[in-house]
Amino acid sequence: MSDCRCQCRGAGHQYDLVKRAVTCADATELEDLQRDLVRTFGGFHHDVRDIDTPSRGSRHVPLPNQIAFLRTTVGWGATWYETLLVDEALHASFIGQSTRSCSMSVAARQERSSFTDGITQHAISLVGSPVLFSNVIESHVWCSLVSEFVATLAGQAAASTATAFCTICYPRKTTGRRPSSIGVVHDRGLAHLGQEFTRSSLPPADKLSIVRLVGAATCPDLWRHPAAVRHCVLPVVQDPRWPPPRTTSIADTSSLGDLAGRWSQRGNW
Repeated sequence: MSDCRCQCRGAGHQYDLVKRAVTCADATELEDLQRDLVRTFGGFHHDVRDIDTPSRGSRHVPLPNQIAFLRTTVGWGATWYETLLVDEALHASFIGQSTRSCSMSVAARQERSSFTDGITQHAISLVGSPVLFSNVIESHVWCSLVSEFVATLAGQAAASTATAFCTICYPRKTTGRRPSSIGVVHDRGLAHLGQEFTRSSLPPADKLSIVRLVGAATCPDLWRHPAAVRHCVLPVVQDPRWPPPRTTSIADTSSLGDLAGRWSQRGNW
């Protein structure tokens, strides 16, 4: 969705995949979801030089005659490595949510469904726009607000300014842009997230995991949104249960720590 043009400011992005993941009921639904996730994100690569496994369609994949000499620390080789990490982390997060959902009761899945609707579809009426945005930066509004919300829950927001959560950039450079419309919906968007979080009867840890999935999944391009990676992806990867079985062997705590170090050098973490 790096070229997304929409009116929802991101709140409706990838709704179908998110909803199916948090309400997945059995092996058949899981297999169907996995097929669609592969179509969206590509497969799980053996290592960073694996160019045979399909990748996310919008990514620049190295050519066979380039891969042997590829440097993953600078230039487009670094971009390939970093986008692979965030794409596989999000893909595996979907799998983790769906496998956990399969073991839950019908009532729990219904509550997960309701909570997910509340922080996606129901949010569009609050943060959406009556006009179509032609600038993809405006589609980062919702993932910015979700990132700020989960950072606040974790006690990490006090040390950051509100603009730190909505900076969209080339993460190894110092400049970035911010959604011009975020100020219009900032307060009511955060208030809505808080109300939905309080209203839901799900265990707090389950609610937090769903909010983080929404923050990552609704982001048009995680690689260009360091705050979404820091607050919605990294905590999931740091969970002792990570990674879900038969998913990523690349996106782990060490590699995400490497990514954080790179982006921190330019003040983008």
